[in-house]
Amino acid sequence: TDMAIGLAGMMGFSLPENFNFPYIAESITDFWRRWHISLSNWVREYIFLPLEFKRRKSKFFRQQINFLITFLLTGLWHGLTPNFIIWGAIHGLAMGLESGFLSKRLKKIWKPIRHLYTLSIIMLGWVFFRSATPSYAVKFLGRLFGLGTPVSTIPYNLTAPLPFIDPSVWIAIGLGIVFSLPIFSKRGSTSNEVATDKPCVVAAKRISRDVLTLFIFVLSIASIASSGFVGSIYGNF
Repeated sequence: TDMAIGLAGMMGFSLPENFNFPYIAESITDFWRRWHISLSNWVREYIFLPLEFKRRKSKFFRQQINFLITFLLTGLWHGLTPNFIIWGAIHGLAMGLESGFLSKRLKKIWKPIRHLYTLSIIMLGWVFFRSATPSYAVKFLGRLFGLGTPVSTIPYNLTAPLPFIDPSVWIAIGLGIVFSLPIFSKRGSTSNEVATDKPCVVAAKRISRDVLTLFIFVLSIASIASSGFVGSIYGNF
């Protein structure tokens, strides 16, 4: 999405941020305020709020059921398979619980515990989201806890060397960590320019930033060109 925002900016269009550091969320509700913001806003406006209005007289777990329906449909939006339905149900149930009694209790819990709770549900959901079938997901989760038959690994001589052997991978990881920090969330704006700076200082900062950005861009193009074809991560999605 950052690539889409950058390309749109080059053509004069301004697109909003679509991800706001979702993995620092302290609840599933907080996660969906940060994750795939364009989708979550659309779902809220066109599915959840109409359900809230249509079922406003219902007294039996009205909001909880609305959350479950909304996220089941969100799962189906990703694909008509049982895995996406289960993924939607996991998030829908979590959102339903948080809209009830769980939200108030979470606020009283130590912050790292809230974060651990959130990541546990998110990672559980991703297992079903990425697995080919629900049975595979269940077996995968079972192996994490030592259940089921052991998985036979492929001999090292039949696999390519680990990518971590390549120093360029370490450079990419380092840059990725640095530029994913919140302090760089406004890297394209002029908010870091002090109003008292002289025009020459402001110009120097902008030129330096542009030169650095151009250097990273050229370096990225060179890296892609030298590595050959790389398939899209959404190629089979």
